[in-house]
Amino acid sequence: MSQCAKSVVMPVWVTLLLFYPNLWAQQLTELNMTPKPGDQPVVGRFYVSVDDAATIFVNGRQVAHAGINESSSPETTLRIGDVIAIHLVNKGGPKRFKMVFVSNDNRTVISFRHGEYREVGLQPHGSVTKEMVLNCSKRVNPQRGRQPKLHPGQLPDTSSWVWGSSAKCMIATVVSSEMIRTAGH
Repeated sequence: MSQCAKSVVMPVWVTLLLFYPNLWAQQLTELNMTPKPGDQPVVGRFYVSVDDAATIFVNGRQVAHAGINESSSPETTLRIGDVIAIHLVNKGGPKRFKMVFVSNDNRTVISFRHGEYREVGLQPHGSVTKEMVLNCSKRVNPQRGRQPKLHPGQLPDTSSWVWGSSAKCMIATVVSSEMIRTAGH
């Protein structure tokens, strides 16, 4: 048997890791975006700063519309695995958007960092699925902005200023356990 004809036997997991590294990254990401027993929904509000306008959808349902400057949404509930889509509109000048979600008791903060968003293209009524976000490779652009404290709670948020690639765009993310910070943890 010639040297070239010899085969190398690798365990299946090594082969998958070497030839499909994105598969492993996606699987790990999905684990953090899948509710686990004991994961509790968080009831609270989005706190938003935008220049010029943002419409926020959770699992395809509109939960807030924010005009220029800072505002908060009506009370809503978020869970790990929820898809948040934001339709952004800029009519000229600076383009920036930042949001944080804070529980009603101010003990839980969900922050949204630029690396967790994807630009998903304009979708009707925020009809963005978890699969669309996970399979989208188009990241959003980090933006500069003053860092106002958007919420009344004591916990810090690590949310980023972001925007998509055009004046009208839709960005989305999936709530994961890494985004959540709770007082005492």
